[in-house]
Amino acid sequence: MDFYYKKAVGLTIDQTLSLEWLETNGLGGYASSTVINCNTRKYHGLLVSNLQNPFGKYVLLSQLEDIFCHKETEHFLTAHQYRDAFLDGSFDHFQEFNLTTHPCFIYRFGNTILHKEILQLHEKDTLLIKYKLHRSKHDDPKSRITIRPLLACRNFHALTRQNSGLQTTTSKCQNGCTITPYQGLPSLFLQTSTAFNFREETCWYENFHYTKEQERGFASEEDLFTPGLLTLNFNKKGEVIFSCSLKEETGNLQKLWNIELKRRRKLNKQDKGIALQQQLQKVGRSFLQKKPDTEQVSVVAGYHWFGSWGRDTMISLPGLTLCGNKRKAKKCLTILQNYAQNEQRGLIPNFLGPTKEQNAYNTVDASLWFAWAVQQYYLKTKNLRIVRNHLWSTLKNIFHNYKNGTDYGIHMSDDGLIAAGDNENKLNLTWMDAVVNGHAVTPRHGMAVEVNALWYNMLCFMQHLARKLHDPIASEIQPLTNLIKNSFCKTFWDENLGFLRDFVDLNNPENPDSTAIRPNQIFAVSLPYSPLPAETMIKVVDSVREHLLTPYGLRTLSPKNPKYQGVYQGSPESRDLAYHNGTVWPWLLGHFTAALIKTTPNRKAVENILRPCLTALEKHLFHAGIGTISEIFSGNEPHNPDGCISQAWSVAEIIRMIHLLQS
Repeated sequence: MDFYYKKAVGLTIDQTLSLEWLETNGLGGYASSTVINCNTRKYHGLLVSNLQNPFGKYVLLSQLEDIFCHKETEHFLTAHQYRDAFLDGSFDHFQEFNLTTHPCFIYRFGNTILHKEILQLHEKDTLLIKYKLHRSKHDDPKSRITIRPLLACRNFHALTRQNSGLQTTTSKCQNGCTITPYQGLPSLFLQTSTAFNFREETCWYENFHYTKEQERGFASEEDLFTPGLLTLNFNKKGEVIFSCSLKEETGNLQKLWNIELKRRRKLNKQDKGIALQQQLQKVGRSFLQKKPDTEQVSVVAGYHWFGSWGRDTMISLPGLTLCGNKRKAKKCLTILQNYAQNEQRGLIPNFLGPTKEQNAYNTVDASLWFAWAVQQYYLKTKNLRIVRNHLWSTLKNIFHNYKNGTDYGIHMSDDGLIAAGDNENKLNLTWMDAVVNGHAVTPRHGMAVEVNALWYNMLCFMQHLARKLHDPIASEIQPLTNLIKNSFCKTFWDENLGFLRDFVDLNNPENPDSTAIRPNQIFAVSLPYSPLPAETMIKVVDSVREHLLTPYGLRTLSPKNPKYQGVYQGSPESRDLAYHNGTVWPWLLGHFTAALIKTTPNRKAVENILRPCLTALEKHLFHAGIGTISEIFSGNEPHNPDGCISQAWSVAEIIRMIHLLQS
C-alpha cells in the first residue's frame, strides 16, 4: 500500500503533527518524526541507533535545520516547536507527504518542485537524505541547501540540556566532517554527495518542546547542539545527498541509495495476499533486528520505546515469520534458538539484556508462549529433527521446572494446575503487568486462566512429540494431561457465570476480581489443544464477543465492570490504571479469530463478524503511525489509538488473523 497526504485536499498543519512516519534499519535503530518533520516526542530522531556499548537506543542526530536557498530567499524545510514559538517549516510551500518505499516530502517554490526523501540503510547505522529539484530552465541556478545538524546524543528515554561535557571539535573526513560529542559514544560522520562547504559555528538551540511527552505527563523540553553549518550544492541532475553515519561512508552515496531502494522493491514484490496483508508483511520486517557482527536475530516489541521482550516475541513470531513465505521460517528458528540458549531454571527471558546475567526473567507465561511458538514452527515445517536437536531439551527444562517449582513462586499444584506469585510479591507475572505506586493494577496472583490454558497446550504438544521421539517423558506427561483437563474445568468454569474465571486467588478464593470478564479466557479455546468441552468453548467465545469485541481488538475488561476505564489518556498513573482495565489490544484478535473459527462451522458467519475489524484496521493504517498498527486503542468509541505507534504483536497477529481466515 502507498500512503499520500496532500495539502490540496485539505491536509492541515495540526494533522501533519499527528501523523508519524517510521524508517528502520534492521539493527533496532530507526528514524522517525511527523509529516511536517516536527519532533513531538523525545523518541523522534533522524539517527536513533541501537548501541551495544553503552547498551540501549540513543537519539544521536535528533533533527536538522535544513534550508532551501532559492532566489535569495531562505525556506525552512523542517518545523520546530519551542517552548514559546512554533516554526512551521515553510508549510505555505509544503505540498505533499507520501510513504511508498520510504518517506518523501514535496515542496513547491514558484515553478520549482523540491523533493526531500529519507532512507535508513539496511543493517547499517546510516541515514541518507536526498534533496532533488524539478525545475524550469529559467529557474535559479544558484539554489542550494544549508544544513545545521541538531545533536542530542542521549538515551532515547532521557532528555538533554546545554552542558559543558560535550566536545565541540570537528575534523575532516571524506566529503564531510566528523564529531565525537561525548566520550563513550560513537563518532558521527556528516557527509555529502557533492561539493560542500562547512563553517564551524557551535551553539545550543534551547527549549525544544515535545507536545506528546507533555500529554503523557513526562518532561518535555530539551536543548540540542549544532557543530556548524553545511552548505550543499546540487549536481547537474539537481540532486544532493546528505549522510549521517556511525562509520565513515567511503562509497558513492547515490549508489548506496540505489542499492537500498532495489532491496526494498525486491522484498515488496514477494509479499502476497490482499492489500492489508501485503502492507503488514512489509511493516512486519521492521520488527526483526539483527545484533551487529553476529547472526543473532530478535524481535523489537514496538516502536518507539520497547526493546526485545520475550513474551511479545513469542506471540509475534508466527505472524512475522510463519505466515506466507516459507523462507522466513529460518528466522523463526534462529530467534527460538536464541531464547532457548537464554533459558534459566525453566524460564524464558521476559527481557533480553546485553548478557544473560542482565536478562529479566520476571514472567510466568513467556516460557509457555515459547512452547506455543515452537508448536507453530513445527506445524508449519513438520521438521521433527530440528525441534529435537535444537528445542526439545528446552521444552523439557520448562516442563520439569514448572512441575517441580522455580522462581517467583511458579509451581504445579496437586491438581496439576500452575500457580505463580503471591500477594506479598508486587510483581505482576502475566501480560497484565501494570504497576502504580508499587502496587499491581490488575493483581492476578495464583492460578491465571491463560497460563493454565498454555500449560495444558504445552503438555499435549510435548506428549505428541515425545511419542514420535520415543522419549520416556511421554509416560510422565500422559497422566498429567488428563488431570489438568479435569482440574481446569472444575477450577475456572462456572455455569452460573457463563464464562471462565480470570484467575483463582489461592489466598482469597472468593476474590471478586477473579470473576471479571477479561479476554484471557479466549486462549482456553484458541490454542491447538483445549481443555474445554465443545459446548463450553462456544459459551466462552460468545461472552468475549458480547462484552469485549471492538473493531480494533478486544477490550481488557467488560464495560459493565465498575473498574472499567474507557479512555486511555492523562498522566502515567491514569494511563496505567486503564492499560488493562478496558483498553483495547489488537493482538488479541488473532486468538479470537482462531477461537471463532473453532466454534463456528459456518465460515461466512466468521467472516461477517470479523470484516468490520479488518476494515477498521485498514483505515487505521492512514492515521497515527502511517502504514502500521498501534499498540492499543481506548475502550470507548471512537477508540482513539495510543501507546506505541507500531507494535510487533499488533501487526503480527493481524497477519495471522488474515492467514487463518484464508486457510
